[in-house]
Amino acid sequence: MPATGSAECALPPADTHSSILSLDVVDAATPRLPPLITVHADGRLAVRGKPPSSRVLSGHITRAEVQELWDQIIARDGLLLIDSERIAAALGTPNSGLLVPTMADAPWSFLVVTAPGCHHAIRVEGSALRSVARPDIDALQRFRRVEVSLLEMATAVQMGE
Repeated sequence: MPATGSAECALPPADTHSSILSLDVVDAATPRLPPLITVHADGRLAVRGKPPSSRVLSGHITRAEVQELWDQIIARDGLLLIDSERIAAALGTPNSGLLVPTMADAPWSFLVVTAPGCHHAIRVEGSALRSVARPDIDALQRFRRVEVSLLEMATAVQMGE
């Protein structure tokens, strides 16, 4: 699904307290609630505890860090231009003999960007393994960069538990 709204998706003001990013990585084709990590415009982080815990842990990054993250994912990584269907199609097409078929029990990654005037959701199966196996798929590499940044933030909050 392409992003709705403007490609000039702006970071909402910190005082709106709204959710701007969420990531979930699960072993099913449907994300869980709450997601693994949710980033709010004011820097609050909500992180699902390590399994089997279902607690939601709190963390925080500065507004400057929120702005830097936003600039990286929107401008550098072009997250609003990444299309789940195109990644899936590219993964199903051999390139230099590197076909990566659907993987049994591979986790699904769900990434959602929400801001005034834009909403974009991406879903990728097995992004960690596939990004290594298919370095030629630029959108997958950009998705994985964003995913790793958010996973590192979630892990930091979980480790401080």
